[in-house]
Formats: sequence, structure tokens, C-alpha cells
Amino acid sequence: MTERLKIPKGRTTIRKGGSLTGNHGPVSRPIKLWPFDTKPNSTLARLEAAYMSALEAVDQIEAHTRNSAASGKFTADGVKDDALEFAMSNLIPNFHRARTTIKKAKAEVAERKSRLKVEGPDKSDVAAAFRRMEIRTFIREMKSDEQTQFFAGYGDKLPAEVAMAILEIPPEFSGVPKSRHDLMMTRALVAQHGEEIAEISDHEEAIAAAESAVETGRDEVRLEAGALDQQKFNELAEPIEAKHDAPWLRRHKTNGIEEIRVVDVDRGVERLATREEIENGVEYPDYEHYKEGKAA
Repeated sequence: MTERLKIPKGRTTIRKGGSLTGNHGPVSRPIKLWPFDTKPNSTLARLEAAYMSALEAVDQIEAHTRNSAASGKFTADGVKDDALEFAMSNLIPNFHRARTTIKKAKAEVAERKSRLKVEGPDKSDVAAAFRRMEIRTFIREMKSDEQTQFFAGYGDKLPAEVAMAILEIPPEFSGVPKSRHDLMMTRALVAQHGEEIAEISDHEEAIAAAESAVETGRDEVRLEAGALDQQKFNELAEPIEAKHDAPWLRRHKTNGIEEIRVVDVDRGVERLATREEIENGVEYPDYEHYKEGKAA
């Protein structure tokens, strides 16, 4: 399980000198603190870098605006135009990379979750299969209050064979309410994959922290650069972001050795990915998933 920092990194508001109430500096929007100690070259380390890059970008746009205003070279509108140009040239590419990091981390979490399965029974044991079928019949024929008393009597010590009889097939076959079936499935998954589930939970918390900083930070840059409406700001950022789109990665096996390749959609070819492309790219198994990812 990931080690938590005794003193979390980052800050609670998107602006360095901000305050949630306005009592200690200008009112600033809240973001999550970064709570984890990270290992180099890990997903959490990349998410931490995305988080910190968002804070740095907001600090940079604030400093740039102050310096432009103090220089006396610009009108009030000129200061905003200069800030917008600075944001598009220097900050939007970083936000785009941070968003890609978060998107990739979400895909990793989804893939890990999809692998979590409750280990099924021995299919070769016919006698045990018949016993489980009889257990399901017994439970299904109970009245609702009888079923409630039955499970309450066991508490957290429900016999493994009873649990397996219920969990190996959908709840309607045993007559157990879906809410109870889901709870039993969660407990079974935790019992079998507790460490993996805890790690996935840490990754989800890290994603939430990084996303809070990146999305709030990007919007704060928009406001600092002249309070353009969101759609116009995105339209200006789109061609810049397109130049920094994450490469599409796909795994192949050649002579038993796994390779990670970049798919060049425009040219219709694939090539071996560089280390940087592997770090910044997103894996998709086919074109349909690639299109879905782009749309998201």
C-alpha cells in the first residue's frame, strides 16, 4: 500500500496566497492536497508531477501578469492579451500533458479493476456443485424476514460454501437481494484481493487530487488571461493541444517478445515506441477504443 505523507504536499487553494474564506488573502477556489509519498517512474509519481505542474502554472501566470502590469508597457487590455499569449505558448502544453497523465492513470485503474474476480469453485467437483444448488434453493424459498434472520445469524462468518453458492451466479437465482449480493461480492473481493484493492483506491485518490489541481488550475489561467468564456478559450487551445496529443500505443508480440508500438493513424503504419512515447502515450487495443478515448 502507498505510504502517506505526514505533511501533505501542495495547497488547499489553487492560488498560492488564496483563502477559502477571504480572511487570509483573496478568495480562491479549493483543491485537494497531495497525500502520497511516491516512487520514481511510477504512476503516482507522474500524477504528482501533473498536480505540481498545475500549481506552478498558476503561479507563473500570476507573476507574469504582475510583471506586465508593473512594466508600464501595456494598457489594461494589453496586459490581458499578453497573459493570454503567454498562457497559450507556455502553459497550455503543460496542462495538456497533465491531462494525458490523468487520462492514462484512469485507464490503468479501469484495467486493474476489470481483472478483479472472485475465484470460482472447482468445476470438477460435481457433488459440491449439487450442494451449492441445494443451498440456493433453500435460500430462495425463504420469506424475506426469514432470509434476513438467516444472514444476521451468521454475521461476518457466513460459511464459504454458502457464500460461493450465492456469488457464483446472478442474485435472482438464489433470491438474495442485489444489495446483499453486491455487499457479499465486495467482501469476497477484499478477502481475495485486499492489497490490490487498497492500491487501486490510493490511485483513485491520487487521480482525484491531480485532477482537482489540473482542471481548476487550467480554468484559473483562463480567468487570469482575460476571463474569456470557456468555449473560446478551448478553441484557442485546441490547435496547440493537437500538436501535443498523446501517441496511440499498442502491444505486440514478436517471436515471443512483447513490444510497445506507436500507431501512426495518418500514415497507417506502426513503429517501436520511444521511452518518452511510452511514458506519455495511451494504450488502445484497436481503432474503436482509440476513437472513444479521443472523444473522451
